[in-house]
Amino acid sequence: TLICMVILMLFMKSGLKMTKWIRYLSTLSMGIYVIHHIVIELLLQVDVVDKLMRDHVVLSPIMMMVVVLLVSTLLADTIKRNRLLSNLI
Repeated sequence: TLICMVILMLFMKSGLKMTKWIRYLSTLSMGIYVIHHIVIELLLQVDVVDKLMRDHVVLSPIMMMVVVLLVSTLLADTIKRNRLLSNLI
């Protein structure tokens, strides 16, 4: 969420028009924020990910950020499209 806020601030300062994917992330930001904690905890339960985090201290946070952002975004979008769960996000 912090990265999305920084990107939005840079676009606002530079006067550039927000692209579709930034608007898309903006509409799902609360859902991504809520879900990403769960995704991180679940990923750290996997032995391969835990070993990767210990072995590659510099590269693993970047990889985790990308994976967590993608999975959280997909889950938030799926929940938002579901009629029963859409009020949660």
